Amino acid sequence: MRFHENLLKIMIRKNNIHLLILLFAVSSLFVHYPDVDALGTISFLNTHELTNSGDTPRFFDFNDDGTKLIVTEGDNDFILEYTLSAYDLTTLSYAGNSERFDSSKSNGGDNQPRAIEFNDDGTIMFVIGNAGDKIIQYALTTGYDVSTASKTQAKSIKGNDATSPVGGAPTGMVFNDDGTKVFVNNKDKVVYELDLDDPFDIKPLNLLREIDLSVHLPKTMRGMEFSDDGTKFFVITNDGTNNTNDNKIHQFDLSTAYDVSSYAYVGYFDVNPWETDPQGIGFNDDGTRMYVLGTKGTGSAEAIHEFSVTPPYSVANAIPIPSHHIGVGSSPKYAPHIHDEVTVSINSNEKFNL
Repeated sequence: MRFHENLLKIMIRKNNIHLLILLFAVSSLFVHYPDVDALGTISFLNTHELTNSGDTPRFFDFNDDGTKLIVTEGDNDFILEYTLSAYDLTTLSYAGNSERFDSSKSNGGDNQPRAIEFNDDGTIMFVIGNAGDKIIQYALTTGYDVSTASKTQAKSIKGNDATSPVGGAPTGMVFNDDGTKVFVNNKDKVVYELDLDDPFDIKPLNLLREIDLSVHLPKTMRGMEFSDDGTKFFVITNDGTNNTNDNKIHQFDLSTAYDVSSYAYVGYFDVNPWETDPQGIGFNDDGTRMYVLGTKGTGSAEAIHEFSVTPPYSVANAIPIPSHHIGVGSSPKYAPHIHDEVTVSINSNEKFNL
């Protein structure tokens, strides 16, 4: 910042002495903000419309190499497949009705499917529903091909006892890396950690603990996700009225991998500029891309919004960089935060930190 022929008053406190500096005809005054490259950034990349998705896509998952995107549809109860080049949503294409799966109650499923999860090779699929309040397990003859799914078992999670521990209207669900734990929420602000006797086998489910996150979450939860090593945990909060009050992604750091009770709250990222009804969250294989699924996206209704994340999995308190600031050799611009250190140099070799 440069000022010419202006009167500038700066009050500096140094060594408990207040100095009042009156500057006349100042030739230059520079204010230096911290290097943006030293801070985390999130860059909005694009919004990708989900064709043939109905009106209420809820959650999604990728296959192991990112060449399939699988979406649960809460309105017509179908589980849909899309094909793409590895995690490249610009190549997204609907696989067709022949590749979808009917998860409705009439087909042994739930009339309101929500979160979806797979085992490591995609031959076991789990769908949680908030009409029947169950986790339903399916066997797939071809990994990640939902059209080959057949129901194998279901587990009720309604109630508050050891056999049905979570309560009604479950929404979010995510497994740990080896399938021995599953984490569930039911739109409240509590995460329920359930133990599986055998990996990726939902019978029986044993309630280990309830983790109350209400002190950090002003609104109710939807989707949940871990980083690839389980040391970061993310949840979406949704204000429930499809407006622009409070729709955020919250980040928690875990001192013990996949132990949500070991959390330290980091902060949040506001998705309101892009989505006012966020439902699902996911990442690519190295955490440098984040995807947010919703039904009220700007410029498109049912869509996935794609963001670049630097460093990987660093979502909370990152500086959002609009897409038009991205380019070779460009320097993203941002407004200084209240906690930023400001260095003032006034035509001298001495610098004061304010």
